Amino acid sequence: MAARGSDAVESVVAGPANPFARPGSEASEQAAPVEPEAARAESTPIPAPTLPRTSTSAIPSPAPRRSAMSSTSPVEAEAADQPHWLDAHRRRLIGWALGGLAVALILALIAFFVARGIRGTEPSPSPTPTATSASPSASASQEPTTVADLLTPEDLTAIAPAASWSEVATTQSVAEHKSFAFCLTSLQTGVNPTHSLQRSLATQNDDKLAALHEIDIYADEAAASAVMQARIGALSNCASELVPARIVGSSTVTGLATQAFEINLVTEDATPDYRTLLLTQEGSALQLLEVRRLGETVPAEALATALVRPQQAVNKGQGVEAEVKPVVAAGIVPPAEPAGWLVPSDLPRVRPGAGLWSASGQQPLSGTFGTGCENMSLVTESGPTERELTHYQLAQDDQAPALFGLDQAVFTFESPEAAGAFNKKLVENISSCKSRLLGSTIKELPAVSSTGKDGAAASSRIFQITRSQSEDKANNWQATITVTGPRVSYSLVTVAETYKFSDAQLAQVADRIAVRLTQAG
Repeated sequence: MAARGSDAVESVVAGPANPFARPGSEASEQAAPVEPEAARAESTPIPAPTLPRTSTSAIPSPAPRRSAMSSTSPVEAEAADQPHWLDAHRRRLIGWALGGLAVALILALIAFFVARGIRGTEPSPSPTPTATSASPSASASQEPTTVADLLTPEDLTAIAPAASWSEVATTQSVAEHKSFAFCLTSLQTGVNPTHSLQRSLATQNDDKLAALHEIDIYADEAAASAVMQARIGALSNCASELVPARIVGSSTVTGLATQAFEINLVTEDATPDYRTLLLTQEGSALQLLEVRRLGETVPAEALATALVRPQQAVNKGQGVEAEVKPVVAAGIVPPAEPAGWLVPSDLPRVRPGAGLWSASGQQPLSGTFGTGCENMSLVTESGPTERELTHYQLAQDDQAPALFGLDQAVFTFESPEAAGAFNKKLVENISSCKSRLLGSTIKELPAVSSTGKDGAAASSRIFQITRSQSEDKANNWQATITVTGPRVSYSLVTVAETYKFSDAQLAQVADRIAVRLTQAG
């Protein structure tokens, strides 16, 4: 038994049994076969290929790129040589992150200040109204006028007895109005009244006495003022509206409303057609009264008296409680553009019922101007600092000579003394023309003295000049020389023996030239 155990120990020590033999067989007691060294070397396993590192980034890595020098370079080798995507873009990613933080910070600051600003502009509690702020203004308390505020026959008794007047039409909106004031038919102001009332009245008299009364309420005082000024501008030169009316005169009216404008016009037909117009403004309310009469002007005092009751009602609607007491005084014609010059509505017709005057713009005096009796060149004579000329033409009269018209030259000087010296020289030269130029005839008409703007004095000398060209041909002019302040006006009307202004008309033109000259800026 001992020997068997010894053999067993030896067999174990001698070498391991064959693990692949069946137990109990002879082969199982034999040692496992030993492989030769060469075979062992050949059976060494091939190591697993090294795979590229993967990234956990959401941005995929670019595919490996082969070498540009060799088309057979392994992809794995190139990928191993290139840096990782995160390493390559680390600086850009950091820049983006910092930029995002900066934008977020700016937006947060903006939101903070906007919210703070909104809280800062919340309205604060209104202060307790004072007695002054609680008082209603005139515009807040104004009320539209009513038909009862329009003129009635009883209001017109200062013009004609109430029994002679009858109502022709009464309307209560612009769309319904059937009449237009003289010279304002085509006037477009672009401003419409919020309330408008109109009434026309007439008589059966031979002089066709009639009246038109209109009350207009506007949205505010500014709108009313714009319309008021537009109406005054049109009435101050009706010829610009293609209405052949001459300005007869104008009066100042106070005590009726904040602003009042009065003017007398005439259409010189076979029977002169006179129009007297009185306009008033109080706040946003305008009134217009026109009275027409053939052959004679209706005085401004009569119109002012007629408007007392309606004006009182209009003023009350505008919050004005003062008593209406009109005062009328003589005035000068209203200024018109261009200031300092005649306007076409200053000039009379030569023949009744025919003719419409128009004017050209001012231009520097040049060329030849005059009759030859001036004995100096009006274009180059020393003294004037300015010399300008305007032409006035008469149309719509087929009997007017082709050369008929009026030329007005205005000379401006540095002082009234210089203007006076020039005026004296010109008057003396024309007065003595007959002694210098053969065939010349000079006739002087009575001088005209005028009072213009702010009481400025002006004087005019009027001449009729004839210069014979042959036994049966002559040139004729009507000349007016006017001086006031630093200005001298020299006007020449080229006329014919049978077509010219009357002496009375020349005196009217001379007076109007003087007044206009005082209105120059």
